[in-house]
Amino acid sequence: DIASICKDMPAESLRPKYELDYSKNPTASLQARLITYGSEVAICDYVNKVKKEHRINEEDAYPSTPTHAVKAIREMKFLPLLGELIPVVCDSEFKDAEFSGLYNSLSDALIGFGERDMGATISMVETYRASLGGQDRSERFCNYVVEEIKRNDRRHSDQPLTLLQVIALIR
Repeated sequence: DIASICKDMPAESLRPKYELDYSKNPTASLQARLITYGSEVAICDYVNKVKKEHRINEEDAYPSTPTHAVKAIREMKFLPLLGELIPVVCDSEFKDAEFSGLYNSLSDALIGFGERDMGATISMVETYRASLGGQDRSERFCNYVVEEIKRNDRRHSDQPLTLLQVIALIR
């Protein structure tokens, strides 16, 4: 395995080689690695496969699977693509893993996007919530994601005031 031999090489330099291998022989473990490296090829392939099959491909979302790797996606350019999975995971017919499946990985990824661009992420999630027509599962998912983004924002923005700020406030 290239990554174990070349531990000091950055993901950007390994990604093209992995993408070439993936195009020849697409395996779940290679797809998972490419997703963590931010490969558009692997992420698009995963999203399209899940949308088409309406289920995840793994029995369980173990750490080396593509479903588990989704939570590591952090590049904002993938926000609309992952947004396409919201109606899928909110559909009652969707087959997910019993523990730590796409429902969890997608919510973690969206919350991570919210740390980078809170407004865009919340706007997208609320748009999907409105378009899904108030289904109970979609309401829960979207509300959870929005509330976690807001909670993280409050937690990170809640900084103690300096002494000068306190004095100015008292006056």
